[in-house]
Amino acid sequence: MRRRRPRSGAGSGGAEIFPASSGGGRGLIRRSIQPEIAVPQPTPAPARSPKQGEGGSCTGQLTDKDSFSWKAARFYLNEALGVSEAVIRQLRVMDIQCTGNEKMCFVTFDNGMRVAVSYAPAPAFIVVRRTDRPGPRREYSFQCQRDGRVVFQRRSAAPSRAPGEP
Repeated sequence: MRRRRPRSGAGSGGAEIFPASSGGGRGLIRRSIQPEIAVPQPTPAPARSPKQGEGGSCTGQLTDKDSFSWKAARFYLNEALGVSEAVIRQLRVMDIQCTGNEKMCFVTFDNGMRVAVSYAPAPAFIVVRRTDRPGPRREYSFQCQRDGRVVFQRRSAAPSRAPGEP
């Protein structure tokens, strides 16, 4: 019984070629060979409890202040200024600058609008306001979803100040 392996690039797709059984059959038989690979099973992540005031763990989201500030600014444009989702989708971010200690970030859009996002310590909330011209000031609490979305919720209209906010 003769066995041969196809040359690489022969388009066999991992098949080996064997001679047909000697019981009167002619030609070769192609059989697919599946390698035995041990696939490691993912280990479940340990359950983490949410941080106080967040409602969900936002640790990963908060390490990327640029992305988080952009999401907060978009929410502010819709909730506080009444800009439609269709218009917000068309706006491009021209620049995002965060202070050295990352307690405040400025998001500048291509239409010249500039929004400041201030990060308050515990309990976790943010203060968002427009800086290119007068506009409403908003405080938002937030929760992070497993799919990466951040859900913002307006807090009170109290005039408290976040650290680093002028």
